[in-house]
Amino acid sequence: MPGATPPAGLESAMERLGAEVAAELDTLNDLLHAHLLQEIPVLGGEERYSELLRASIEGDLDSLVLLLRDDLPLSELTPPDAALTYAHTFAHRGIGSAPLIRAYRLGQQLVVRWGLARLADQLGEAAAFEAGAWFTDLVFSYVDRISEGIVDAYEAERERWLADRTTRRADTLDELLSGRTADARRAEAALGYRLHQHHVAVLAWVPPRHPSPQLHLTETLDSLARRLHLPGSPLTHVVDREVCWGWLPLGSTESPEVLPGLPGLAGWRAPHADTRIALGRSASGPEGFRRSHEEARLAHQVAVLAGEAPAVVGFDDAEVRAAALLATDLDQTRALVHRALGRLAAPADAAARLRETLRVFLAEQGSYVAAGERLHLHKNTIKYRVDRALAERGRDLGADRLEVELALIACRWLGPAVLAGD
Repeated sequence: MPGATPPAGLESAMERLGAEVAAELDTLNDLLHAHLLQEIPVLGGEERYSELLRASIEGDLDSLVLLLRDDLPLSELTPPDAALTYAHTFAHRGIGSAPLIRAYRLGQQLVVRWGLARLADQLGEAAAFEAGAWFTDLVFSYVDRISEGIVDAYEAERERWLADRTTRRADTLDELLSGRTADARRAEAALGYRLHQHHVAVLAWVPPRHPSPQLHLTETLDSLARRLHLPGSPLTHVVDREVCWGWLPLGSTESPEVLPGLPGLAGWRAPHADTRIALGRSASGPEGFRRSHEEARLAHQVAVLAGEAPAVVGFDDAEVRAAALLATDLDQTRALVHRALGRLAAPADAAARLRETLRVFLAEQGSYVAAGERLHLHKNTIKYRVDRALAERGRDLGADRLEVELALIACRWLGPAVLAGD
């Protein structure tokens, strides 16, 4: 770092150089402003950002005048207020700090060249060389000191702003999901997500004590969004270490092929086998945003009770919707299962195979052939298992067939929570 004052004999030259910076402040500002916007376009954008950049440059040039003309020690300088304000706007725009640092380096280069040319006009060759070296060191030391302060301010503001935005997003989601928000435009601004369109809500989760939950959850939602070729970016909200909520934007026109269980998700697999997702049905507007999320939560509840649930559980599945209702009163559902199935409600694997065969048989309208095709078994095997299942039940299907079907759905999706002996 150069000394507090120029080398002996060069004091007046530096004072004159400082006076020239002050006299040509607007010209230098225009020169730096145009050069930086050309080299780093992200510094501009909207007109207000361009003007903030101009004010930031002016603040740094004023500081240079104080160093040269008024002999102010470098140690007493702090980043100009306008430069700090400009750094804060970068933090709010989600732009990294690298362009800010590069701007100071490019500004340093231009100002040094300008100053060396002026010193060469004032002084002889030897004096100009010594003065130019001191001036170059001075500008370097200023940029080094001030840019570090600017980056620190940027990082602090970025962290504060992200924390505030996370809080605003969480509060807005809470209002939306509880039905308290009437101002959809304000909610959209807080969320960065358009509410007046169709949505499918997603709930992704990993097992407890997972070693890298957030990475797996984020990658799963990103993979799902890419598969569906969405018209916009999904909205995601991390609930805790093991659960993440999301909303997939479908646009203003509903596209059936993106709904769970239909071609949009056919063959899709989460990038991590231990990650599960639950999906609501497509719905529109703020109310649809809330309703689809509630359906995803119900599907998630069913999947958690099921234990060995599929990787994707969708509320569009009629059985999942029935299981969600049955899960609201497990005591009554358990009684229904035992009443309708008898010994067939045993937790053993053999009973589970008979229950699944009977469930598919009834779903296929009593067709042994269709049930066999679905389960990849011969129709005679299906008939044998159905007969065994009814024998374990203790009676044929009769007037209580509906209860039998509900009980089988409960056993499939709610598992241990409703089976005998649990």
